[in-house]
Amino acid sequence: GGGALAAARLVPRLAALGAIAGAPAILGAWIGGFAYSPIAAIAFLSVGIGAIFQVAYAVLAWVRSMGVEEGGGAGAFPTAPAAAGIAAGMAVMYLTSILA
Repeated sequence: GGGALAAARLVPRLAALGAIAGAPAILGAWIGGFAYSPIAAIAFLSVGIGAIFQVAYAVLAWVRSMGVEEGGGAGAFPTAPAAAGIAAGMAVMYLTSILA
Protein backbone atom coordinates (compact mmCIF):
# COMPACT_ATOMS: atom_id res chain seq x y z
CA GLY A 1 0.00 0.00 0.00
CA GLY A 2 0.90 3.64 0.42
CA GLY A 3 2.80 2.96 3.65
CA ALA A 4 5.35 0.74 1.92
CA LEU A 5 5.90 3.35 -0.78
CA ALA A 6 6.39 6.09 1.82
CA ALA A 7 8.86 3.90 3.74
CA ALA A 8 10.78 3.15 0.54
CA ARG A 9 11.21 6.91 -0.03
CA LEU A 10 11.99 7.59 3.64
CA VAL A 11 14.87 5.17 4.25
CA PRO A 12 17.34 6.48 1.62
CA ARG A 13 16.75 10.09 2.64
CA LEU A 14 17.24 9.35 6.34
CA ALA A 15 20.39 7.35 5.55
CA ALA A 16 21.79 10.28 3.58
CA LEU A 17 20.97 12.74 6.35
CA GLY A 18 22.58 10.40 8.89
CA ALA A 19 25.74 10.26 6.78
CA ILE A 20 25.81 14.06 6.54
CA ALA A 21 25.54 14.36 10.32
CA GLY A 22 27.81 11.44 11.19
CA ALA A 23 30.70 11.87 8.76
CA PRO A 24 32.09 15.10 10.29
CA ALA A 25 31.82 13.63 13.79
CA ILE A 26 33.70 10.45 12.78
CA LEU A 27 36.37 12.38 10.87
CA GLY A 28 36.85 14.77 13.78
CA ALA A 29 37.16 11.90 16.27
CA TRP A 30 39.84 10.23 14.14
CA ILE A 31 41.85 13.42 13.66
CA GLY A 32 41.45 14.39 17.32
CA GLY A 33 42.59 10.94 18.42
CA PHE A 34 45.88 11.20 16.53
CA ALA A 35 46.84 14.84 17.05
CA TYR A 36 45.30 16.68 19.97
CA SER A 37 45.15 20.44 19.89
CA PRO A 38 42.64 22.65 21.73
CA ILE A 39 42.12 24.71 18.57
CA ALA A 40 41.54 21.58 16.44
CA ALA A 41 39.15 20.18 19.06
CA ILE A 42 37.06 23.36 18.98
CA ALA A 43 37.06 23.47 15.18
CA PHE A 44 36.09 19.83 14.63
CA LEU A 45 33.49 19.75 17.42
CA SER A 46 31.95 22.93 15.99
CA VAL A 47 31.71 21.40 12.52
CA GLY A 48 30.22 18.18 13.90
CA ILE A 49 27.68 19.97 16.08
CA GLY A 50 26.71 22.24 13.18
CA ALA A 51 26.14 19.23 10.92
CA ILE A 52 24.00 17.52 13.56
CA PHE A 53 21.87 20.63 14.10
CA GLN A 54 21.44 21.06 10.35
CA VAL A 55 20.23 17.48 9.93
CA ALA A 56 17.90 17.75 12.95
CA TYR A 57 16.41 20.92 11.49
CA ALA A 58 16.01 19.32 8.04
CA VAL A 59 14.33 16.20 9.47
CA LEU A 60 11.90 18.19 11.61
CA ALA A 61 11.03 20.53 8.73
CA TRP A 62 10.50 17.50 6.50
CA VAL A 63 8.25 15.77 9.06
CA ARG A 64 6.25 18.96 9.56
CA SER A 65 5.78 19.39 5.80
CA MET A 66 4.55 15.79 5.55
CA GLY A 67 1.89 16.58 8.15
CA VAL A 68 0.67 19.57 6.15
CA GLU A 69 0.60 17.52 2.91
CA GLU A 70 -1.59 14.88 4.58
CA GLY A 71 -4.19 17.42 5.67
CA GLY A 72 -2.89 18.12 9.17
CA GLY A 73 -2.56 21.62 10.55
CA ALA A 74 0.58 23.68 10.15
CA GLY A 75 3.42 21.82 11.85
CA ALA A 76 1.43 18.64 12.53
CA PHE A 77 3.14 15.26 12.60
CA PRO A 78 1.88 13.02 9.80
CA THR A 79 0.96 10.12 12.09
CA ALA A 80 1.25 9.00 15.70
CA PRO A 81 3.87 6.35 14.72
CA ALA A 82 6.07 9.11 13.24
CA ALA A 83 5.96 11.02 16.52
CA ALA A 84 6.62 7.81 18.45
CA GLY A 85 9.57 6.99 16.18
CA ILE A 86 11.16 10.39 16.79
CA ALA A 87 10.64 10.02 20.55
CA ALA A 88 12.13 6.50 20.49
CA GLY A 89 15.16 7.74 18.53
CA MET A 90 15.76 10.51 21.03
CA ALA A 91 15.44 8.04 23.92
CA VAL A 92 18.01 5.70 22.31
CA MET A 93 20.43 8.61 21.81
CA TYR A 94 19.99 9.67 25.44
CA LEU A 95 20.45 6.16 26.84
CA THR A 96 23.51 5.42 24.73
CA SER A 97 25.09 8.71 25.80
CA ILE A 98 24.74 7.63 29.43
CA LEU A 99 26.68 4.42 28.68
CA ALA A 100 29.57 6.18 26.95
